[in-house]
Amino acid sequence: MSAPFAWIAISFILGILAESKADIPFLFLVVSALICLVAAILSLNKSRFWRGLSRQRQGKPRASGVVPASDGTGPVPIGINPLNSIFLLLLVFLTGCLSCTLTGTGKNSVEFSTSHIKNFVEKEPVEVIVSGVIDNDPFKKDDGYGGFYSSFLFRLDKVRRNGVWQKVDGTTLVNVSETTVKYEYGDELIAKGEISSVPDPTNPGQFNYARYLARQKVYAVFKVKDERDVLLTGRNKLNPIIKLGFSIRQRLERSIEEHLPPQEAGLLSAMLLGQRQDLDLDLKDTFIQTGTVQVLATQYTKKHIY
Repeated sequence: MSAPFAWIAISFILGILAESKADIPFLFLVVSALICLVAAILSLNKSRFWRGLSRQRQGKPRASGVVPASDGTGPVPIGINPLNSIFLLLLVFLTGCLSCTLTGTGKNSVEFSTSHIKNFVEKEPVEVIVSGVIDNDPFKKDDGYGGFYSSFLFRLDKVRRNGVWQKVDGTTLVNVSETTVKYEYGDELIAKGEISSVPDPTNPGQFNYARYLARQKVYAVFKVKDERDVLLTGRNKLNPIIKLGFSIRQRLERSIEEHLPPQEAGLLSAMLLGQRQDLDLDLKDTFIQTGTVQVLATQYTKKHIY
């Protein structure tokens, strides 16, 4: 198969396009991917077995990379089994379908439960009390008015509205104004503030922040005006390995800031570490307007919202 990387890329892209247009059942995708994986492995091992057996029957030692030509004129290169290539490309295609489904951008995206926060929020802010756990690496950011706020993703557990606690699930983006507390991934909190849905763009061509957050499965914004309305009730409630990863990323970010000017450090941190809060605003607008914002460490977007 010539240009294998091109074929792999094309298969993956076709998988994404197919899932974004069609309604392929999630279970079917998973089972099919497993079947293709097993078939590709068996096909590869079978090809190696028959090549080795053929060499033994001819009384020749096994060789890697060549087999004797059928007319006896000399060795010819061993090619990849066409059947094996087909199974591998099908596996890549199904992986593209699954990636589209799991990121919430396909038609077969996971449906929301009746207790999902998306079913409770409205455009107008409503005062509530929420409980849950911080689900990313919090950061502080300038609010543009001389102050700052702490921002993080919050995995919800319960919401208290009109004096009644309700069990909920889903994730909201939390902004806490003028906080002096250093929040961390895995912190368990109870907070009082205003919750609302993510606003849609008001002007044609404006960056669609609601759609951007929806791709990360975030459908609500929760604002806390006073840090005294946040109560820390526990720590280290989530995956310790992920927390270690965030700790390493913070050290790398500090090292970049120590050795580079602010603008260059912000760009490098955004591209390598997904830390976009220090990116120059004009440069960030340029990335958004040109449609190239995805290059800013897209592998971190699920755990880091700017």
